[in-house]
Amino acid sequence: MRARTIIGLLVALVPIAVGAAQPCLKMVFNQFCLGGSQQTLSSVTMPKASVKSSNPDQIGYDDGGKFVGVVIKKGRVAIVGRTEAPATRLHYLELKAKLTDIYGPPDKDFSYIPASGADDPEYQAVLIHLGKAKLVKAWVEDAWSIRLVWDQRGMVLIYVADNLSSSKEENSGGL
Repeated sequence: MRARTIIGLLVALVPIAVGAAQPCLKMVFNQFCLGGSQQTLSSVTMPKASVKSSNPDQIGYDDGGKFVGVVIKKGRVAIVGRTEAPATRLHYLELKAKLTDIYGPPDKDFSYIPASGADDPEYQAVLIHLGKAKLVKAWVEDAWSIRLVWDQRGMVLIYVADNLSSSKEENSGGL
């Protein structure tokens, strides 16, 4: 009788243990476990940013002058993004080259550039700063993806746990 009780308890605990095992899809910026449990954020050594969000599922950190934003969905780290400065064409091309060296050429391009600026990189930068264009490249891995975004608001590098992100974020390329 006692053995049945123990076995019944173990069987009852199996779904809890399986549900608790939330894999780290990618360590982002050496601090954030993309796809991992929200509890993994307790080990982050970066100070929290002074800007507070009214949404408890959005947390900001200060990474030496760069803002790091984390979005929690279903108790897991779904999105990690970091501002990149300066927001210039040269810096964009440097980051894109680094990502391409690691992950290969971008898998998707969500960029929008009016035909009038398609061939002139300097004019593209002007259009971006005016909010009339944006550059968004995406590298897609098995369960996560990276987006490099340069738009009027600045430049950001975004890591997304694809199974936790919404279709709107997936299709727009940004947060």
